[in-house]
Amino acid sequence: MTTRITPMVVTALGIALAACSDQPTAPTRNPIRALVVANDSAPAGRLLYRSDSLSRTGSVSWFDGTLFYYVFVHESQMPGERTAFFGYGAYDLYYQTRFFGYGVIPTSDLTGSSIGDLRVRTNPAAIPGFVFFNDSGGPVDITWKQVPHTTFTNQFVSRFVWPPFVFVGEGRDMRRGATATGTFAWREIPDSAQASMYQSLAHSIVFLQPGF
Repeated sequence: MTTRITPMVVTALGIALAACSDQPTAPTRNPIRALVVANDSAPAGRLLYRSDSLSRTGSVSWFDGTLFYYVFVHESQMPGERTAFFGYGAYDLYYQTRFFGYGVIPTSDLTGSSIGDLRVRTNPAAIPGFVFFNDSGGPVDITWKQVPHTTFTNQFVSRFVWPPFVFVGEGRDMRRGATATGTFAWREIPDSAQASMYQSLAHSIVFLQPGF
């Protein structure tokens, strides 16, 4: 099953198929990952990141009348190993990418519990290997706070795009409505931004669209 997510719909990145318990459980099927293992470029373009474990994610996006902006951080929590992937960017009304950045950041740059809050404080410009397009990066300090009584769980299969990133996943997650405040690369997140936080047990893959 494939979904297309409109630019500002951040709190519904998956397809709710059935209610489940309060803790994510292992997915029972995995057609997307099988496709990717066979050919990493099949669903989109170049493979940037893959996680097959318990993870937590914070995302936020907004529209300023000209551009759609987005920021996300994904932390994979494999036994004995943690990895944090951070990305951001902007695209216009014609889905043309204006700028973006992505890369692995130190897990020490993430704080907060997996229950109600998440904070990322990092500086991509100072991280070796961090990739930029039409941007030079800068300090990031963003805090996600859970909105009370907005937790729900679902099983999902999804594919959505924040140009030039393509996100593909399957699994189960516990999603929370959230607020996000702070700045990234000297840009302030407005009060109108839409944010979400979730913990998942899923196969999550991030691709870069062809041409980048």
